[in-house]
This record gives sequence, structure tokens and C-alpha cells, in this order.
Amino acid sequence: MEILLVTACHEDNYSPDLLYKSVSINENCLEKAVERENKKYATEAFRNSGWDDFKFEEDSVYTEYQSTFWVDNQIVIEQLSANPSFSYKYMPETSYECWTKPEEDQE
Repeated sequence: MEILLVTACHEDNYSPDLLYKSVSINENCLEKAVERENKKYATEAFRNSGWDDFKFEEDSVYTEYQSTFWVDNQIVIEQLSANPSFSYKYMPETSYECWTKPEEDQE
């Protein structure tokens, strides 16, 4: 199944972006496919901000909070079979945090 994913998102202290992408998914995995795409968006945003080595959660090594990537609004648009009609689904807002190693550990 092919969907169109329309996402309004932003990273802390940046203006919102409107992103759209066509995504192929299995019919039973919509939420997982959307989460995977959101993590790709967050990864790209964090890397563009200069953080290549990061995790989405704090742990014993990655203890420095850097930023949050916000998915503010998201719509999934699916064309229904051979019909010229569409189905729309609003996805809940979510966020992804960027945690890095302390600077002295990154050498």
C-alpha cells in the first residue's frame, strides 16, 4: 500500500517545516511505518544541527540533552483501491529528544 505522509514539524528554536513523502507500507503496519519516517526526519534534523553521534533517549553514556524534534501535526492520506476517493488519518503529535555524550567523552 502506498500512502502520502504530510508532516508539520520543527526542532527547538527553528521555524516549522511542512514535509511530505510517499511511503510504501504493509497494511497492518501503519503506525510503525509512520514512526520510522518520523525518526528519519528527527535524525536528519539532529545531524544538520551537528550531532552525528546521538541517541533518542538518555542512558548512562549519552547524558547531555541537546534538542527536541517535534512532530506537531501529521496526516496520512491513502488512495482507496481503484476508487478515486481518499481516506485521511490524523496521527498523534510526538517528539524525539537528542542526547549526546558529554564533550570530554567525545574525543
